[in-house]
Amino acid sequence: MNQALAKVEPTTRDLESIDSSAHECALPSGRSVILLATSAGEELQVRSPTGAVEVRITFSDSGPVLQLSGARLELQALDTVAIQCRQLEINTEESLQLKSAGNVQLSGQEMRVKTTGDMHLNGKVIRLNCPS
Repeated sequence: MNQALAKVEPTTRDLESIDSSAHECALPSGRSVILLATSAGEELQVRSPTGAVEVRITFSDSGPVLQLSGARLELQALDTVAIQCRQLEINTEESLQLKSAGNVQLSGQEMRVKTTGDMHLNGKVIRLNCPS
């Protein structure tokens, strides 16, 4: 980004304090990168040509927060993708698929499976209540 950052007016959401400042850099795609600084923290936004926020990274005393909004999210790694958190929620409107070329292991204190339709378990041998 060799282009100089131009001063822009913050949106109502961005006006968390009187001493806020915003800088914008237009990209050839029509998107823009906006840097905001307020007394609550700093924020980096990538906006679509229509002005919708597609990427938002907020930096505050409690740590960074990353928000992505788009048609598709893809993660690729040559090795491991590790997620460590207190709680993980995944919600889908249509379907969920987990596939592995190797073994799959689920472990926890308790597991509940609920379905409104049939449940299918297909395998060479299905073992219940067997030590691991």
